[in-house]
Order: sequence, then structure tokens, then C-alpha cells
Amino acid sequence: MDRAAKDASEAERERTDRVREEGRQECARAREEAAAQAERMRKDHARAMRELETRLESANSNRFSSMFQMKEEVETEFTERMEALRNMYKAEVEGLTDRLEKEKTR
Repeated sequence: MDRAAKDASEAERERTDRVREEGRQECARAREEAAAQAERMRKDHARAMRELETRLESANSNRFSSMFQMKEEVETEFTERMEALRNMYKAEVEGLTDRLEKEKTR
């Protein structure tokens, strides 16, 4: 019986060791899987951040381009209106000058 108890105890210890080792291996696999998943997520998020930064830069570039284009349009319109006013006043001054000369010749 003593021998049978030792054999049973030894068998129980071997089973416990085997279960413990399986648990360690499973834990190691789970840790590796979690690390791999975290790395994939990190890469995906880094890629998404690069894409968003690129879109933001593009949007800012477009906005600045639009602002400069609008500035140029406003300056062009202002120049055209000033030219029109200048021509209008010039024509008015020439008309007054002509009238004054006609009145002087009378």
C-alpha cells in the first residue's frame, strides 16, 4: 500500500506538473497574441494618424490657396473699380474744362 500511495502521489505530481506547464504555455501564447494584437493596433492607429495629418495638411493648403485666390480677386476688383472711378472723374474734369473754355471764348 505504501508503494501504491507513492505511485499515486507520483502520478498526481506528474499530472499537476503537466497541467502547470500547459497553463504556462497557454499563458505565454495569450501574452504573445495580446502583444501581436497591440502591435497591429499601434500600426493601424499610426497609419490612420498619418492619413488624417495628410488630409489636414491638404485642407489647410486648400484653405490658404482659396484665401490667396480670394485676396487676388478682391484686389483685382478693387483695381478695376478704382480705374473706372478715375476714368469717370477724368471725364467729368475734362467736361468741366471744356465748358469753362467755351464760356471763356464767348
